[in-house]
Amino acid sequence: MTFRLLTCFLFIAFLAISSESFAQNPYVGFGDAQIAKIRPEMREHMTPSEITLEKSIDYYTVETGEINAVAISRTRGGSREIRVSSALLEVFDDIGKMQAMAVLWDKPGCFESYLDYLHGVVQSNDALLVKRLPLENAKPPFPYMWSHKSICPQLPLDVITNDVRQADSLSSVVIHESIKWVLLHEFAHQLYNDSATGDLGRDREQEERADAYAFKAMLHPPEYPTVATAPILLFCSMEGYSLDDKKSDHPSAVMRLKHMADVTRSSPEWKEAFKDSTPAQQKQIMDSLDELDRLAARY
Repeated sequence: MTFRLLTCFLFIAFLAISSESFAQNPYVGFGDAQIAKIRPEMREHMTPSEITLEKSIDYYTVETGEINAVAISRTRGGSREIRVSSALLEVFDDIGKMQAMAVLWDKPGCFESYLDYLHGVVQSNDALLVKRLPLENAKPPFPYMWSHKSICPQLPLDVITNDVRQADSLSSVVIHESIKWVLLHEFAHQLYNDSATGDLGRDREQEERADAYAFKAMLHPPEYPTVATAPILLFCSMEGYSLDDKKSDHPSAVMRLKHMADVTRSSPEWKEAFKDSTPAQQKQIMDSLDELDRLAARY
């Protein structure tokens, strides 16, 4: 099965994803459950000292409309924390479902169009936020597909619930791995005792180092970081696929996407797994990496 990929993540972008009240927000419980599953997986390839540190960190899913995740090295109570916003998890859920349906029904243009649409909503909400006006709600995957018949598959809601063509299975893997990559990235900030310096160049270096840690931590076949491209592709779109990061404390999402593909290709683990794969599997892997290259070179 080809994973035509998507992941970037953290910078605060206000995107009104749902009109549900936080008191009824299902993504808090969803996030807590995912984190509980992922933490033991993260420890499988950590050193003893890293495991000790990881176990000392408190993880929280926070009810907020901000799309972000943060590592807090020391709270007032002296504990280390990693916080993931409910809005980020909702975006991962929407993107994971859209990606799965676009891939399995061979409509890649639908997925790219949806990312561009989310970018437009963010830009619109930035302006509304400044004016203190109500924010625009983004369309979930199915309503978006139904309103874009020329480029999107026309599917009923039960393709996910019934796992038609393994749509639910694929989207679940993308969502799980995307959350895992974010947690590993934030853990790296804890590991290296990173904090904002006010120097954009130094801050970008910290982000690049955290990316590298997360990419390497996920290089354990059959797991690869390239399955977790949801956040990076989202933010590629939000940044307009720009390479300019001089005014940001994060590297450009396009360069992060390229780094993800390069790290995967150059790793001994990937080369060994590729050598042992069947010709059909090798083609699927190369198609996925070529897709990443194409997206990274889009602008």
